[in-house]
Amino acid sequence: MTDIEADDRLITIATIWNRPELLTFVAMLDAYDIPVFISGEWHASVEPISVALGGHEVKVPVSFVEQATALNAALAARTSH
Repeated sequence: MTDIEADDRLITIATIWNRPELLTFVAMLDAYDIPVFISGEWHASVEPISVALGGHEVKVPVSFVEQATALNAALAARTSH
């Protein structure tokens, strides 16, 4: 495996079960210009299917993992009371 191939890997940074929460989180990552990929995005437009698929895995390129996880942690800190 070359260095270029290693940099193309997608890393799962979250698994989200709730579609509105998923779309909000993805919009935040997009606002920070972080490329994001969602497993099962087109298969689950309703809640029961999201559960059947095991949730949606949110994936980012390995070079964006640190930035994306920091944003996720900051969001979690602001929303947990």
